[in-house]
Amino acid sequence: EEDEVMGLKFSKEMIIAGGQVVPMDSKPEITTIQTKLLKKLGDNAYPFTFHFPESAPSSITLQPG
Repeated sequence: EEDEVMGLKFSKEMIIAGGQVVPMDSKPEITTIQTKLLKKLGDNAYPFTFHFPESAPSSITLQPG
């Protein structure tokens, strides 16, 4: 159920992880999928990984565009 008032959509957010993608502080280990994506996307693509805490909620809400 979406809350909508006068065309404005309200949502609840919780930020669990954050990080700087570019410039990288250190060189991360790159997975096979990341290697394939880097090849496909070119020089302007940067690999990154998030590590979520174990206490993070297990449910998510997908919101339309």
